[in-house]
Amino acid sequence: MSNLAHRVIVFSFNYPHNFVALVWGTGTTADHLQSKFMNCYDAHGARAVFNSFYMQLDRENQKTLLNWIDANYKG
Repeated sequence: MSNLAHRVIVFSFNYPHNFVALVWGTGTTADHLQSKFMNCYDAHGARAVFNSFYMQLDRENQKTLLNWIDANYKG
């Protein structure tokens, strides 16, 4: 397993509460994605929220998230 794949899996269970703001900053996109994350959390709970959220992102936002995890998450 690649190092990034391992970090993404660990991140999915240990994401910081403000990770959307850390990754996308503030503004309309961040607000939209935070709302999307909370809807996923309400629908799927803590164990499946990250996977559901990730799959609802478009490819560019998936890349943004993966690049942020690669550069910043050391878990």
